[in-house]
Amino acid sequence: MKQNNGEFTLRDLLNFILSKIGIVILCMILGGGSMFLFAKTNNTVSYSVSMGLFVESISETESNISISKQRVPLYMGIISGSRDFHEAVLVQLGESDREKYGFSKSDPSDLASLKRLASMIRTEQSGDLEMFYVHVSASTEECAMRISQIVKELSIESDPSKNAVYKNIVAPSTISCVDSPRSNGASASKNATLFLLIGLLGGAVLSVLGIWIFFFFDTRIRNRRVLELNFDIPILGVIPKASLDSASVSAYLEKQEGQQ
Repeated sequence: MKQNNGEFTLRDLLNFILSKIGIVILCMILGGGSMFLFAKTNNTVSYSVSMGLFVESISETESNISISKQRVPLYMGIISGSRDFHEAVLVQLGESDREKYGFSKSDPSDLASLKRLASMIRTEQSGDLEMFYVHVSASTEECAMRISQIVKELSIESDPSKNAVYKNIVAPSTISCVDSPRSNGASASKNATLFLLIGLLGGAVLSVLGIWIFFFFDTRIRNRRVLELNFDIPILGVIPKASLDSASVSAYLEKQEGQQ
């Protein structure tokens, strides 16, 4: 008897996978369907509103452009991360709108409300310029637009006593709005089509991997070549695979009984 050296060709594996193609298709359908449903049921839609702000220095001793460029990161940090600025936004929002948009109705300094507002505001520098952009995202376009308008009003307020942007800043600059708040439309947190494709691909890969593992651990004789690899004896013939229905079997048994 020969020792099985496991020399199976890629063709053998492909043929075995093709014989199990129904399992692969089923796994692809299950994977794609489950990922698609997950994306649909766990998807959140966000509306974004953006505006552009321009910084201009009012210093009489230094270059206006130089001071303006230096101040851009400072103002960006205040608008996106200053607790005083965010509290001023919530105060300006008013009790009714705070309750309407899911913030603390009675306490503008509520920590949870301030953290939520901070997560909604993002700033972006426009290259090496004196201009930067503010992006506000919310679950409704109305909320995003309302907060953007308040951020704009507080940012361009020129009186330091009323403006959290200018407070405690030496030799302040002025900020003007060069691109009024405008909606960027809605965006989904999860792309259902992408999740569907990932599920289909994942189902195919996992099913093929499972079939591949089963193929190499399956010790059954699959074809004539496997016999020739494992046994050092001649093969005299091969019994073809045939399927007999119940009527044929009955007729055969009756014929055998008649001959007896």
